Amino acid sequence: MTAPWLTLRSGTEERRITLDRSVIRLGGPGSDVQIPDVTVGQLHVWTAPPKAIRVGGGPDLFVGGKRVEEALLEPGVSAVWGPVELSIGGVAAVLEELPAEPPPGRPSATPGRSGGAAAAAAALASAKGGLGPNAQRVYDRLRAGLLVELDLATKDVTKRWQASVVKGEWDADACAREVLDYVDVAQEDPRLLERAGRLQRDLVMASFQRGMRKAVRGARGAARQGSAFLIANLVALGAYSLILVAIAVLLRVRWDWSFDQLIDRAMSAFS
Repeated sequence: MTAPWLTLRSGTEERRITLDRSVIRLGGPGSDVQIPDVTVGQLHVWTAPPKAIRVGGGPDLFVGGKRVEEALLEPGVSAVWGPVELSIGGVAAVLEELPAEPPPGRPSATPGRSGGAAAAAAALASAKGGLGPNAQRVYDRLRAGLLVELDLATKDVTKRWQASVVKGEWDADACAREVLDYVDVAQEDPRLLERAGRLQRDLVMASFQRGMRKAVRGARGAARQGSAFLIANLVALGAYSLILVAIAVLLRVRWDWSFDQLIDRAMSAFS
């Protein structure tokens, strides 16, 4: 299957870059393809579907004379980013090799914004272990997340996507593609398997833990109510005791009578 390519034109110079990875980063130092006079921001070019996304500021992206933040790169359509003009090629060759009919039990690709490139992505996903496009996206997202958590992903990629989250530019699929493109960890790596098992356990116990937390909150609420009831009764008992003491003092001072006399009479009646 022929991979699509990206054509870059700057003045009289022209370069053709094969889109052999999920994401190609254009920009200044540290990018996959360095663009002269660009020091800030990057342009991420996806392979499936062919798409350009402006990330981190930098030059404006124009397609059809309109300034956009992202745009599909369709054959025959040129985009301008800073000093370069870019266009996609080789998409028609990819479509020629796709099966005319979808395999049994698989939904056919729906033509839409992504066009034939989305069909190519679906066919590629189906070839990987028989997974459908959405199932493959789920698998890629989870595997990329585990790689980042286990510190197996490339640090530059991790930091860049952490910054994207802070800026509100998060894209789960693009992050998964880039993380997986820049790592060399086997799918059978035991570290991934062990962490996946622990994650599965945490997810299985999530509903149980929510129930436990609810029960704990209920027990704490009951304990607080019981403590409040006990304190209220102690305060009331103390107030009654103070009233009785005040009455006893008043009787002693005013009428020279005390509870001792009453107690003595009661004792003498039983003796």
